[in-house]
Amino acid sequence: MPQIGGASNVGFAELALAVLYQAIKDMRSDGSPYSKDRVEAIVFLASNHAALWIDIAGIEETSILIAVGWDTYAQALLDNPLARMTGPQRQVLEQGIVALTESRKYIDARLSPLQEDYYEDVAEGQDE
Repeated sequence: MPQIGGASNVGFAELALAVLYQAIKDMRSDGSPYSKDRVEAIVFLASNHAALWIDIAGIEETSILIAVGWDTYAQALLDNPLARMTGPQRQVLEQGIVALTESRKYIDARLSPLQEDYYEDVAEGQDE
């Protein structure tokens, strides 16, 4: 495995996973829905900084955001007047939601024909 600065890439991937895990944990915390840690975690997960960690971890960005329900948390923050966010933080959330929505449309369009074929095959199998 290639070495970067004397450390293996495996170590970087493990570090990236730990960073992402902590952000997801903070996002899902049971505390105040607009606590500083929670706001920062939700914003972080849609940021360019998180994209770097996601890339290092070897995960596809859209997949992880969909899997953890990021857009639900982001929209709840945007809708909450008590959430103290800066203009740039709001912008990251708004742009992230738009990008994720577009990605979901693309994914759904790609999966739809596959799902139709699958259900046709299942139906044909039941007719026999």
